[in-house]
Amino acid sequence: MSYRDISNVPTTGASWQTGQGDKLNSSGVAASEKMAEMDAGRMRQHKAKIDSVAHSRGVDPALLAGIVSRESRAGNQLQNGWGDHGKAWGLMQVDVTPNGGRHTPRGGWDSEEHISQAADILVDSVKTIERKFPHWSKEEQLKGLFD
Repeated sequence: MSYRDISNVPTTGASWQTGQGDKLNSSGVAASEKMAEMDAGRMRQHKAKIDSVAHSRGVDPALLAGIVSRESRAGNQLQNGWGDHGKAWGLMQVDVTPNGGRHTPRGGWDSEEHISQAADILVDSVKTIERKFPHWSKEEQLKGLFD
């Protein structure tokens, strides 16, 4: 799997509701960019781990960083590593619920082990989309995960 340039994946950006979580009066790509700016300082402390996992999995580091930013705001929205009312673990919010992902958290909430686990879940999900929609471009397959 290689998604080296996610800039080719079309996106509509953050919803109005997501932007409101940060008291933004905007939505779309502009709101996403503003939220990424707000997370930039916290993201720097995770860069080496994200880059390492991305390289080992053949995933664009920007994709993993984007997930970290969106899911946990680079850890800012977590309580002792937990988010989504105790239903998800770590920077990338691995779903642990019985009716959801049923994953067992691995590593510390901000560890390379956690990021690796989440990246493996992502790669498996992309492979499922690839099998289901083999005629889609790589970008469409990746976008299909988040639509």
